[in-house]
Parts: sequence; C-alpha cells; structure tokens
Amino acid sequence: MLEKINHNRSVILLGMVALFVLSFAFYMFALKPSMDTGTIRQSELETLQQERDILDKRLADLRSKSSRDDPDFQSAREALPLDEDTQQLVLQLKKIQDKSFAKLTDIEFQLQDGNQIALMTGKKPEDYSSVKEVKMKAVVEGGYNEIHAWMKQLQAAPRLITIDSFSFQQPYEQRNPGSILTANISFTAYFTVAKSKS
Repeated sequence: MLEKINHNRSVILLGMVALFVLSFAFYMFALKPSMDTGTIRQSELETLQQERDILDKRLADLRSKSSRDDPDFQSAREALPLDEDTQQLVLQLKKIQDKSFAKLTDIEFQLQDGNQIALMTGKKPEDYSSVKEVKMKAVVEGGYNEIHAWMKQLQAAPRLITIDSFSFQQPYEQRNPGSILTANISFTAYFTVAKSKS
C-alpha cells in the first residue's frame, strides 16, 4: 500500500513537473514574444508621436515666421482674407471716405457662392474654387473729383476689390460744375475659404 502511494506521488510529481515545463515553454515561446512585440510597438509609437510633435512645432514656427517676415505672404493675406470680414471692409470704406472727402451714404453686402475670376482670367474655375465673393452696392455723394478719388482709392485698397459698374443718378452734364452728385457704385470684394478635406 505504501509502495502504491509512493508510486502515485511520483506520477503526480512527474505530471506537475511536465505541466510546469509545458507552461514555461508556452510562456517563453508564445506569450513573451508577443508581449515583447507589444512593448516594442508601444515604444515605437511613443517615438513617432514625439517626432510628430516636434515637426508640428517646427511647422507652426515656420508658418508664424513666414507670416511675420514675408511681405508677399502678408500682402496676399490682406488681398484675400480667410473669411468675408465685412467689418474690416466697412472700416476700409470709412478710411477711403475720409481720404477722398466723398460721403458714403448707403452700403449693401451680398455673399456669393462662387466667383467670376475664371471668366475674367480665362482660367479653369477649379483653379479658384476656394475664392469667394462679396458683392457690394454703395451710394456715394460728393463732387465729381471726390467720387473719382473714392473709386480710385477703393481699387488701390490692400484687399482685392474690383469695380463692376457705376452710374450717376442724373447725367453729369445736367448739373452745375461743383454741384453735389450721387453715384451708385457696384463692386466686388474677394476672400478665401479653407478647402474641405475629402
């Protein structure tokens, strides 16, 4: 009987050793490599994220530097601002009024979906797909010279603006020289919108 118990103990002990060896082998050859691979990949991801953060910071520095230092960039941004910025347009018109001595009595704004640049330049419409228009109508009062100066300064403004048409409410010849005229002026201001990522 004692011999049978000893024999069973050795079989159980041998089975436990074999189970331990199998578990250890499974750990060494199956689990540990995948855990090591996961650790390596995590380390690589962290390194890539650090590199990306560094590149993002450098790109932001370059953008801010180019916008500060490059006069062409600044003038292009003034000519085509990133939104319609009608408030800035009104401030520009106020400055023009002060310089020309013509009085701006009324202004209307109308945002357009597209633009007419392709028709003016003969290029493809998709070349200017991010450029939009603000159509404007102004009523300006003053002498002929003041109204002419107002339109001239409007076209010389930093923002890209084109005069579409103008008319006097009464023909100039019927007026006395030096009399006050009222001019209806239609013009277009341009702006850009961010391209949507597809």
